[in-house]
Amino acid sequence: MKTVRRLRLVALVEWSKAVLVLFAVVGLLALGGDGLRRLAMALIDHFHLNPANHPARMLVYVTDGAGADLHWVIAIALAYVALRVAEGWGLWAGRAWAVVVGLVSVALYLPVELWHLWRSPDLPGVALLAINLLLLALLWPRGGRGHRHLT
Repeated sequence: MKTVRRLRLVALVEWSKAVLVLFAVVGLLALGGDGLRRLAMALIDHFHLNPANHPARMLVYVTDGAGADLHWVIAIALAYVALRVAEGWGLWAGRAWAVVVGLVSVALYLPVELWHLWRSPDLPGVALLAINLLLLALLWPRGGRGHRHLT
């Protein structure tokens, strides 16, 4: 696969991540802290989760603090969106700096994903690791020339 196609494919993935997080931000704004807690409780009821078990406890714990920290969560999420949009633009345009940003961001995710899989292996964790390894392979410079030909 040509370098331009590889980078544009990764750009589309990065833009997709930005859109998903943007939808989550809109949802957080629409729900607010109390609405988020009500949604968590509805999910626990719908899936017949035991509130004493770890996943349900974590969901309640996170949503309990969400009201106070919601502005920070939204600010961090919007910064993440801005980074992903900029990285996607740079990759689409063939900028070498965007390749470096992509490689660093994937490299930051991998230890966390491996740790998660070590502690509690599950299919979503494996899928996420596989996607990030694929992104790493797509971004990795080929043939010793690297991405020097990029502008």
